[in-house]
Amino acid sequence: MLQIEIWQLVGSLAAIVVTFATMIWAFGKMLAGQFKDSLDARFATQDELRKQREHAMDERFRRMEEDLEGKAPHYNERISYLEANAKKSPTHDDLAGLHEKINGVSNEISELTGAFSGVKTLLETLHRHLLNGGK
Repeated sequence: MLQIEIWQLVGSLAAIVVTFATMIWAFGKMLAGQFKDSLDARFATQDELRKQREHAMDERFRRMEEDLEGKAPHYNERISYLEANAKKSPTHDDLAGLHEKINGVSNEISELTGAFSGVKTLLETLHRHLLNGGK
């Protein structure tokens, strides 16, 4: 029969536990390294895409700035022209005076219409009288 002393059993069990713990630690370190490499590759890809987008946006803004710089003098001329013409346009008071004058002309035309209506009636009466032989 096989006889093992207690200290040999404890030593063997300790060696097995240490070996198993070392294997778990090594396997964990290997998985962590693979995970880190995966994250590094992912971040590198994202960084490259960010740089490409940044370059594209810089180029787009540069073209927009060039376009605006080319149009700016033209816009300044147009704004100056509009401001000069705005000073010549009628004010609210001018329009109110014009409105009053139009209302006055409208009232006078109404009076003339009434007067011509009376003249028309008189002429019709005269025509009837002359057509009836003065009777």
